[in-house]
Amino acid sequence: MFFRVEIATRMERNAAIASVRDAIVQCGGWITGHQLFSNMAASISCEVPLRCAGKLITCLRDAELQPDYQGDIPQGSDGDLRVGISLTFIHTEPDLKREVPAFG
Repeated sequence: MFFRVEIATRMERNAAIASVRDAIVQCGGWITGHQLFSNMAASISCEVPLRCAGKLITCLRDAELQPDYQGDIPQGSDGDLRVGISLTFIHTEPDLKREVPAFG
């Protein structure tokens, strides 16, 4: 089962990412992957016990992140839930440019 969560925040990006990580850990979950898109957005993939899906949303709200999702929060007591969390950072900072080394 897959659950998609979207967050748009004015919180500083490193603090927001740490808050999402902490919420996942509080629910007994673990991060399975992540992708940073400059300083504008991030995507975090994780798994949490299915019974903790509601707790994940509560933990994100307690961290002053306002999670948005379509449909109902998945319910159940057995198995794990794959979660995709997308973060959009609202700020006036310029795009963060990084050198990408050549390869090949």
